[in-house]
Amino acid sequence: MRFSTEWVDQGPNASAEERATLCRLSLYVLEENACRFFDPVSNRTCDHVTVPAVHLAEGLATDWWSIFGGRDREHTIRKYRTGFVLPDVTLGFDGSTFEIRGAQCASTKPDVRFRQVGREGLTRAAAEATLAKFIEDVAARLATAGLSDSEVALRWSHLSRSLDNPDERVFCEAAGALGVDPYGISEADATFIEQAAELFSGEALLEFLAGVDSTRRSPWDASVTADRR
Repeated sequence: MRFSTEWVDQGPNASAEERATLCRLSLYVLEENACRFFDPVSNRTCDHVTVPAVHLAEGLATDWWSIFGGRDREHTIRKYRTGFVLPDVTLGFDGSTFEIRGAQCASTKPDVRFRQVGREGLTRAAAEATLAKFIEDVAARLATAGLSDSEVALRWSHLSRSLDNPDERVFCEAAGALGVDPYGISEADATFIEQAAELFSGEALLEFLAGVDSTRRSPWDASVTADRR
């Protein structure tokens, strides 16, 4: 898995963050470019999509713990497109192997068609390094444009701190397995994780939390938010 961002200066976007991160984006899976598409209107093939990278980076940073904490839970990057076109690429981690794959898909407005690419398996360390570099590159691009207080930078700051703290990392991953944001978690969900940790540990805890029915998991009042940032 490999991202390629060819930055475009002075883009026409109204948003400052979108202008700063406009790029010709390619995403390689087994060295096949998942962003390569066919445009039936112009009858040509293009090897990149031109999009602001900020939305993809922010989405990956926000869902990081759910991506790596959830077991066999697929995350499609298309949900991060925010009005821009992206290929149908899914990410997932089963506790052992991180998998990325791309499916054939068509989009309208603009009318483009992405072809299917292969399936690639990575170690967790390799996947984390690749995603982290992409997020860091986008945050750096925003900082260069004087936008160092962006949501991407804030998210990456929290995430980096958690990755470097073993205890915080365990909690954040457990929250991700449960499908909640560890940086804005309710008191009820935090208590649920703590009680589950009294019965399970390690991989067993994550598998248990990933399999919990979110509508049945807690008898406690979920209205109080514990800010763990």
